Amino acid sequence: MFATQAGGVASSKARLKLKDAFLRKRYDERQLGTLYQHLVNGPDDVGGGIGICTFGGKVNSVAPEATAYPHRDSPISTSYSTGWQDPEAEARSLRWLRDLYRELFAETGGVPVPGEVANGATINHPDVDLADAEWNRSGVPWYTLYFRNNSARLRRAKARWDPQDVFRHALSIRA
Repeated sequence: MFATQAGGVASSKARLKLKDAFLRKRYDERQLGTLYQHLVNGPDDVGGGIGICTFGGKVNSVAPEATAYPHRDSPISTSYSTGWQDPEAEARSLRWLRDLYRELFAETGGVPVPGEVANGATINHPDVDLADAEWNRSGVPWYTLYFRNNSARLRRAKARWDPQDVFRHALSIRA
């Protein structure tokens, strides 16, 4: 993926890795410590950052099961990113971001499992790590993190409208 700004790296040829999470509650003290440790005391040669946005209002007036997008009961949307231009920096940058995310959500297997505190992730920022057992140790499948209880309905729609599975990528709904 190319971007003009990626994890603090300004370049038209920067590479980017992005993760996100919806939150139902603020970060706890442990999570704040994790963020501080990674952002302030992380490696000097890795660019990265976080974004925190309020979420709600009219968006949350639609029932979570009314559309494919179920995160309408989340008051906070977060993103975590790293960027690099030099191919030699890729492994260090990815490791930093993956470790940060895994530690933030350590209580739920390294990912934002929908529950009392977190509320999954958005497919608008596809993250293949959520489908990888090395990074998702929660036992909750990636499609539940993205679509919660809407997965079965989306599989039926996929079977009806794309039975040949023409439109697909690593995190596509499968019929």
